[in-house]
Amino acid sequence: MDFIGVQSYGFPVLKVGFSSGKEPGILSKIKMPGLNYFFVSGATCKDAGGKVSSFGPPYSPDDLELVLEEAKELKIPIAITETGCDANLQSWGEKAIKLDEKTQKEYFEKIFNILTRFNLKGLFIWTLFKNQLEWENGTKKISLGIISDKRNNSGKIKKIELNPAAIYLQNIFKEMLKIKKMQPIST
Repeated sequence: MDFIGVQSYGFPVLKVGFSSGKEPGILSKIKMPGLNYFFVSGATCKDAGGKVSSFGPPYSPDDLELVLEEAKELKIPIAITETGCDANLQSWGEKAIKLDEKTQKEYFEKIFNILTRFNLKGLFIWTLFKNQLEWENGTKKISLGIISDKRNNSGKIKKIELNPAAIYLQNIFKEMLKIKKMQPIST
């Protein structure tokens, strides 16, 4: 095999049972009459204080390391064929999903620290442009893209804006190119 491809958005967390009702996520919440408790079921985050993406997985960049460690056991080259962070997140104790580009940038900062410990053949980010087609949601709700585009009436792109995650990635790759240029050429 040339390589094994891995994809990671965080391991899903399913909660079924009694709770305070503060957990974020795609949850059904039923208030227990006369009590300050809810019966909940659905996707949420791992720990109190966490965040959940608009499509269910918790915000958990560290899960990528677990996936890479497992793939490393196969002793073949690894490529990350799909990863990213939804910028539409719901935080613990908040009722609504909000655009949080700061956390999306933080995701890439954290995974790049993880990636330095692995010999990777490639990294593909899903997806570059916001409002791209997502299988089950069309172009609504999810904000995995790191670039926004403004289009004219005919659909032609007239302006591109990088969000904080894209600017961070751009700077990382510029630094990588500088380092590559400084390395001596071997013959």
